Amino acid sequence: MKRKNMAVDPLHGNVVTGMLLFALPIMGTVFLQMLFTSVDTMVVGRYGSDNAMAAVGACSAIISLIVSAVSGLGTGISILAGQRTGRGDREGVSKLLYGIPLTALCIGGAAAAAVIPGASFLLERMNCPQSLLPRAVRYFGIYLLSLPFMVCFQFLSAVSNAEGNSFLPFVIEAACGLLNLGLNLLFVIAFRWDVAGVAVATVLSQVCGAGAVFCYFAFFRKRVRIRRLRLFTGFGEVFRIGLPSSLESVVMNLSGVVMQSAINGFPESVISGNAVASSIEGLICVSFVGFSSAATVFISQNYAAGDIVRTRKIQRGVTLCVLALGELLGLALYAAADLLTALYTADPMIAKTARVRMAFMCLPYGLLAAMNVSGGCVLGLGDTKIPLAISVACSCLFRIVWIYTYAIPRGTVEAIYISYPICWLLATLLYVAAFFGLLRKKRPAFPPRPM
Repeated sequence: MKRKNMAVDPLHGNVVTGMLLFALPIMGTVFLQMLFTSVDTMVVGRYGSDNAMAAVGACSAIISLIVSAVSGLGTGISILAGQRTGRGDREGVSKLLYGIPLTALCIGGAAAAAVIPGASFLLERMNCPQSLLPRAVRYFGIYLLSLPFMVCFQFLSAVSNAEGNSFLPFVIEAACGLLNLGLNLLFVIAFRWDVAGVAVATVLSQVCGAGAVFCYFAFFRKRVRIRRLRLFTGFGEVFRIGLPSSLESVVMNLSGVVMQSAINGFPESVISGNAVASSIEGLICVSFVGFSSAATVFISQNYAAGDIVRTRKIQRGVTLCVLALGELLGLALYAAADLLTALYTADPMIAKTARVRMAFMCLPYGLLAAMNVSGGCVLGLGDTKIPLAISVACSCLFRIVWIYTYAIPRGTVEAIYISYPICWLLATLLYVAAFFGLLRKKRPAFPPRPM
């Protein structure tokens, strides 16, 4: 198949070079997402009202849970599009494209409509302090209005990535991120909209992002015709494959909600410090997100094409690469902790509590990178049930038991944070074992790729 538009061919050429060319734009996309999210926190921390940053941080975990639950279906799209591209089924990929826009808007809109009315109840159940609740509810409600467009962007980007073109989402994210930054400064500093300002900026930038990627497929590539758009067209297999992955995202973030609820029981300086550290740590998520997506796409295409030797080579290379890269970036970030926390706050107590979290999260960060990429390798084989089971065991049950049997009785935030690297190590070992177990038992049953 001829590759165009800066696309990478996962089926041929040097594995390391191909994965780097594919992963770097995704890493750039995620970096920009995290960077502009960090700018949101910086802006409200520096120019918003008192404790505005704590109000945003208090609801970050529940927002991540909801966004991940809905957008987790994008994994099903990525796997299916990768498999169909691997065996040359262009018509099958087009069928997905015709169902994505309306389905994404419907799913995201339904999720937002279901959750927004209960925003206050959810935040209260998470021990959000009453002093923060009004602003947290305002931010939470407005932010979720961006969900339909966020999901649409992610679903369409999944198709682009699966076909080897990861550069397109990067360019669009860069443009929308700059728009988001400008709107943040306008709404918070000039208009004094406080937490509502950064939420409105997010909504507008997500609308533009979804519109841009849709226009690319509809008008530039001419792969989608508006009159042929259909609701849920081609989504039967997406739901079959993607729902376990979506549940996995829910499980992983559910433990985050439990963690955030426990942290919300500490003083506001700890809540704010946790929000600052989380924002900073997000900047090195790029060490694994791009390679995790690359692993899923490369393995799904090569596995569908029947190249088992290359499939094994991809798994080994990407796991070792992200383990080293994650550790290097984690160490660098922790070394710069004082400088980075100063960008968010001048309060020494908030900066101190942020550094405490960073010590537990950044120093072993290579384990988190390895965990996520190993999960992406298993997904590339088309199995979404095993990652769900591992997430339930490690990211949910282990952490919840840890919180209530170890952390809460000790009453320190350090007792909460130490559970993260332990969980990462356990899950990584299980993912690697599952990958090679599946590869020995299964062989592709797809029709041969056309020459």
